[in-house]
Amino acid sequence: MTGASSHQSRLVVIAAAVAALVTAAMIVWLLTRSPSTAGTGHVAASAIPSKITVSPLTAQRASELSADLATGSDAGLRAALVIPPDQKLDPAAARDLHTISPITLDVASFHATSDTIATVSGTVAHPVSGAGPRWLFTLALVSGQWKILDAAPTA
Repeated sequence: MTGASSHQSRLVVIAAAVAALVTAAMIVWLLTRSPSTAGTGHVAASAIPSKITVSPLTAQRASELSADLATGSDAGLRAALVIPPDQKLDPAAARDLHTISPITLDVASFHATSDTIATVSGTVAHPVSGAGPRWLFTLALVSGQWKILDAAPTA
């Protein structure tokens, strides 16, 4: 495989992983909407917390997420990412995340946007060509643990 086609293959795998994350995000969004406003396009005032109180991302959990992503395994991805249990994963996605690791999350940048969603800045040690090392990660609180829901490079 040539360098160019290998690079393209990695980008396709990363794009597939992001697509799986977006699908998971939609599932979380659908499950967390207020039943009284589902399908109306409006959010009830009671669904918007006046003050968000949520446990922050700890340094220990940030390290666990980084270590899980770096394993290069299906189990590692499932431990770190919001993925439906029956979602089949492409083994190349785990390998590619292992290749760009370690991913370091800056716990000081943690910002909760709701009781179950937050963002945190992070650094990818070995970014793919065309993407910088700084990323913004969207997290979801799943069963009391922060997991990565989405990620996008930042300028």
